[in-house]
Amino acid sequence: MNKSINIIILFLAFAGSVSSQSDSRIEAYGFSMAKPVDWLENTDVTVLENLNKFDLKEDELKVMIENHENSLTVASYYKYDPSTRAGLIPTINVLLRLNPNRDFESFFRAIAKSAESMKSLFSDFIFLEEPRMLEIDGQRTVYFVGTFTMKSAAGKPIKVRSRNYAIPVGTTFYQISFMDDSRDKEEDCSALFDGLQNSIRIVNK
Repeated sequence: MNKSINIIILFLAFAGSVSSQSDSRIEAYGFSMAKPVDWLENTDVTVLENLNKFDLKEDELKVMIENHENSLTVASYYKYDPSTRAGLIPTINVLLRLNPNRDFESFFRAIAKSAESMKSLFSDFIFLEEPRMLEIDGQRTVYFVGTFTMKSAAGKPIKVRSRNYAIPVGTTFYQISFMDDSRDKEEDCSALFDGLQNSIRIVNK
């Protein structure tokens, strides 16, 4: 029986300050991905240090995630500084969440159902690509792309394209979202996102 999972979309959300990057890859529990060059990074160093402990047990990881409201933000990247620019800011979010499902088929159904529910949150939400199975580094992944309109802090409508991945790793899964604007050549990050997708590496814990 598949257990429900709610897709989380973070819109231009950030806590604390953003900074330039130091290393070329993000490394976390069973997961690594190249960082977008010249983008700003908002990463909790303490979270990454805890995730990368060699002796981190599954029950300890579960407590960590539950203590962060069942969604641990591993990293966020912004093309521009959110505090100095209005409108859509191309954004990348990497979350680590609990996976209550025992097999991929149940996991797929849970993610697909959650993705479908976004139509009730955004009246103009449509799938550009329906949820489907995609292999990333040999790992079965749920993938879908959607577009919808949200409002900026000033109340202006912003059209968003969101490319989403849900990658199971043990009793957890990584939820990765790439957000940009396909209508604006300067903010269309398709080539970058393709490269980042290909850079993802999974090591099952």
